Amino acid sequence: MRRSIVVLVTAVAALTIMGCSQPAVSQPAASFGGATAVPGTSWVLRDLSGVTLGTGVPTIDFGTDGTVSGSAGCNTFNGTYTVEGSSISFGPLASTKMACPEADMAVETAFLAGLAGATSWSIQAEMLKLEGASTLNFTPA
Repeated sequence: MRRSIVVLVTAVAALTIMGCSQPAVSQPAASFGGATAVPGTSWVLRDLSGVTLGTGVPTIDFGTDGTVSGSAGCNTFNGTYTVEGSSISFGPLASTKMACPEADMAVETAFLAGLAGATSWSIQAEMLKLEGASTLNFTPA
């Protein structure tokens, strides 16, 4: 009986030590304030360097599976993205081709070009910033 208890205690101790030594698994952040990662989040464009927003406001939803979708202000888009540390890149983005007011089309063109040229991301004060060819600032959706 005493040997069984020693074996059991040893096994529990070994499992506890092994469990403590495993690397922490990062969970995707929620799609609301307090996000610290891009996957699993949704955002609304607040401003885009040098562009006045029109009536249609672009949005972006980052899937946990590397997909991205949203509204470019008039047309919807989807595609893929890759995040490595603070670097970000977008795969080819497909979008619908509806006709929209000229001001909204100008925002849409700049928004999609900004995504295509994005090279880095950061989240500070509950705002997502994508930087590269231009700077895109988003607030949580």
